[in-house]
Amino acid sequence: MSHTYAQNVVHVVFSTKDRRKTISANFQPKLWTYSAGICKKQGIFVHAIGGMEDHAHFLIQVPPVMALFVQDTRETAPPLAMVRGFESV
Repeated sequence: MSHTYAQNVVHVVFSTKDRRKTISANFQPKLWTYSAGICKKQGIFVHAIGGMEDHAHFLIQVPPVMALFVQDTRETAPPLAMVRGFESV
């Protein structure tokens, strides 16, 4: 009986446009929670999400069949920031 095991733990860093400090300290928890929700919806285990005013770090465990997660998150998070009144994320 053969078994295959894969564990893809990935560190992803997203930067704001031109590294502008547009992710305020008040907005960060909301953005991290929202991003974690995107991960959960995509079936991705989140080890940690955090960041600073100009970037975000994701430590995630991606299932082998998930190749488009980074693009999905990158396309989804900026509209949330714009809706909340932030110029760009």
